[in-house]
Amino acid sequence: MIKKLSLVSLFTLLPASYYFAQTTVSAYLKDADGKPIERAEVDLKGKDNDVTADKIGYFQFVDLMPGHYQIVITKPNYETKVMEFDVIDSEKKKDLGTITLYSALTSADQGLAIIDNAGSDDEDSNSGQASTVGLLQSSQDVFNRIASFDLGFYWFRPRGIDGRTSENMMNGVSMVKSDNGNVDFSNWGGLNEIVRYPEISTNHSPSEYAFGGASGVIYKNTKASEYRKGFQATYSITNRNYRQRVSLRYTSGMSRKGWAFTVMGAKRWAEEGIQEGTFYDAYGTYLGVEKKFNDNHTMTFNAFASPYRRSTSSPSTQEVYDYRGVHYNSYWGWQDGEKRSERVRKGFQPIFQLQDFWKINKKSNLWTAVSYQFGKDKGSRLDWQNATNPSPTYYKKLPSYYQNSITYNAYHNNTDPAAYIKLKEGFDQANLDWMNNNQDVTQINWNSLYAANRNSANGSAKYFLVNDVSDDKIFNAATHYTYNFNDNTRFLFNVSYQNFKSEYYREVNDLLGANYALNVDPFADSNKEVLQDFTT
Repeated sequence: MIKKLSLVSLFTLLPASYYFAQTTVSAYLKDADGKPIERAEVDLKGKDNDVTADKIGYFQFVDLMPGHYQIVITKPNYETKVMEFDVIDSEKKKDLGTITLYSALTSADQGLAIIDNAGSDDEDSNSGQASTVGLLQSSQDVFNRIASFDLGFYWFRPRGIDGRTSENMMNGVSMVKSDNGNVDFSNWGGLNEIVRYPEISTNHSPSEYAFGGASGVIYKNTKASEYRKGFQATYSITNRNYRQRVSLRYTSGMSRKGWAFTVMGAKRWAEEGIQEGTFYDAYGTYLGVEKKFNDNHTMTFNAFASPYRRSTSSPSTQEVYDYRGVHYNSYWGWQDGEKRSERVRKGFQPIFQLQDFWKINKKSNLWTAVSYQFGKDKGSRLDWQNATNPSPTYYKKLPSYYQNSITYNAYHNNTDPAAYIKLKEGFDQANLDWMNNNQDVTQINWNSLYAANRNSANGSAKYFLVNDVSDDKIFNAATHYTYNFNDNTRFLFNVSYQNFKSEYYREVNDLLGANYALNVDPFADSNKEVLQDFTT
């Protein structure tokens, strides 16, 4: 009886295996000099059968069904390689040929793919724009990673190149803002597992999706079916701008009815970061829906929503750092027993994208995408009318101001004893306050700001908090067409459109106990009489 059952099973399985026509896909990995690259990780996106290249750089995937696939090849000290290919019904074997991985150090010598980020996790500049340049590859050398990210855009430009010379694309549309050429990475902040593997064309290397520039093209694709099926939970501890990060991702995989879903949520937070008086509270959410109508037609919907609220730290002179150290931050002060910062950034600019993939025939493909983004980004700061600068690092409040005044008077033979004594007393007191960290002097004195407003004439605000607001509405549309004449010749056609509407304005955040604030320029001659009337 057992032998009969075995025979039935044998004849049942053979036709099924032949019917599905499963394919073996293989390739060799080599470096720029043609030498094999061993032990590289090859990830077949959306599948569980990842492989590792052997000693001669060879790898293969077996039993692949007909369809469209994407692989991600990673190895330390080499650039991440992303490739796409199709498996058709009649193929038993598919040879991807030789795949070249380039050293990360070689790319660094040639130039860097960088983006100027106006909404990143770094400090604000005096103009209200954040100042971070972020490398988009995790495999770059140590110096370039630290110089471009930690030092920031205003402190270091690799070879004088900034983000305006590059293109950054998400699901077929550009994420570069028309007004300033920046990419706001906080729009998908914390979603590391979703945007981890971009396709990168460094420098002037050709790209399938855009012309790019001196800093290259970065293309991210977030199709729901290309993530590994199942749950992924991550918890991280760090000592940077935020202290903790937690995330959870779920991918359903492609169902029999052609549906795939990927959902992710993340949170990053810190009561105080590595810089004094900074806090961090940011969320990241993602929803990806994919519908496969047949082997030739697929549609995807992607939504990103990442609200955040965080305080920033101040730049300082060497004198200030000598007194208080590199983690000193002049943007905060004590109020009711808690640290309060004047520089708080918050924003929420969700993105909704719809993408259509149509394989017209064996040689041509057409991808079409539309995207809409809206929301506000706000950055607060102290403002004042007919009053002294409230910053603790204002030059007249530092010991060097008195010391330089003494030196100046001595050089010009100004020997007035009373003036010297007053300057010497000012230097001694300022030096003592900064040496002993008298936080009524070395930090913002919120109590004195409220007191100044209570004592102002007519209830007008001498000091008040304002928000610099950017209210954006961005519509993108793009079409990407490819036609393969043969294995060596391909025709590419890309059309893109962006409608960018942004309103910039300032609004009052907090009157700090006053009744109203004057919206006048104190430096304009025509406003001096107006200010005088309100302050007498």
